[in-house]
Amino acid sequence: MILIYSNSQDFTVDYFILYLEARHIPFLRINTDQYPSSFDISFGVRKCEIHGSITGQAGVVPLSEVTSVWYRKPVFKRTIFDNPEMNSYVEIEVEAALEGVLRCLPANFVSHPKAIYHAEYKLVQLQEALRCGFQVPDTLLTSDYSQGKEFLDTYVRSITKPLRRGRLIKDSTVTLFYTTELSQNQLERHQDSLKVTPAYIQKRIDKQYDLRVTVFGHTVFCVAIHSQEQEDTKLDWRRKQEDLKETVFDLPQHIVDKCINLVKSLDLQYGAIDLILDTEGNYYFLEINPTGQWAWMEQELDLPMREALYRTLEGSYAK
Repeated sequence: MILIYSNSQDFTVDYFILYLEARHIPFLRINTDQYPSSFDISFGVRKCEIHGSITGQAGVVPLSEVTSVWYRKPVFKRTIFDNPEMNSYVEIEVEAALEGVLRCLPANFVSHPKAIYHAEYKLVQLQEALRCGFQVPDTLLTSDYSQGKEFLDTYVRSITKPLRRGRLIKDSTVTLFYTTELSQNQLERHQDSLKVTPAYIQKRIDKQYDLRVTVFGHTVFCVAIHSQEQEDTKLDWRRKQEDLKETVFDLPQHIVDKCINLVKSLDLQYGAIDLILDTEGNYYFLEINPTGQWAWMEQELDLPMREALYRTLEGSYAK
């Protein structure tokens, strides 16, 4: 049985479940934001043997029946109490319970949470990408104004972007942080901010396309995002993604191999990789999202991504 581990607002999961239901493939969905009010997980040791089960709308499912796990986007945030410290305590306990049980399952993970958490660090991504033979834009992480100034002296056209989280949520209002240009004047005006948080700076690459490479095991899909056709999306295509043209792109085999090797080197079974094809025909690695979105590409371009995900969960993807 496939265990889907995410949250109640994950529409990519909804889309994949339609695929499973149409083929009568057994699955169990766990919405972490609804635990333990909507389902129960029991786990224990009796006579030196581990026993466990999940009880919900589908009845009682022994943990021993779980053969594969799709680890998506769990949510542990709780606002049950007026006391924020109590909410924090509940969040930590809920996460410890769910993640602890999950990590005891001898199942095929897409991907394992330990690997996902490790792969989310952008600096780790850059290091592994270089080891796999990718070109990477010259990059600097620093809280030292003089080092930032020296970098911008060398690369007048540079960008900056978040190192980890690209969004801020306050009072149900979401603020997104996009890739933006960074000039010497901007760095000088905000140099006091470097005493609070470091800056992540890269040389700007002139693009032909942004490329989203989606890897399921050894199955690879590539989509060209025509981000240079609009001024607002030249630096970050997410600003107006809904207005952009997207086409299936035939990635050279040596780049396909590097993408597969990168996912494998990070001990992942899935990865959403962002590349740049520059104006001279060079491919640059930007980052990899170990739980990145993919459903929009299947819907718009009729790519068989749900099939690839299912085969990866079953361990039967093309090798």
